[in-house]
Amino acid sequence: MKQKYAPFYFLIPFFFILLLFACAAPVSHYVMVERNLLEGNYNKADSIIEQYKNKYGDRNAVLYYMDRGMMLHG
Repeated sequence: MKQKYAPFYFLIPFFFILLLFACAAPVSHYVMVERNLLEGNYNKADSIIEQYKNKYGDRNAVLYYMDRGMMLHG
């Protein structure tokens, strides 16, 4: 018995990878922020987040303000 959808099985991993990358936020600056937090440099961590504000974009404005709030709270 021949499977009807067999040629499309190779696309399943591709869709999972696409979904994973589509939901991921840009994290290029988070390594620097975490390093400064561990060292207790809260002002430097806040300035890094402020420097990368344009990387958040309009869709992630709430995330930007939450990150800033966490830095200013510390």
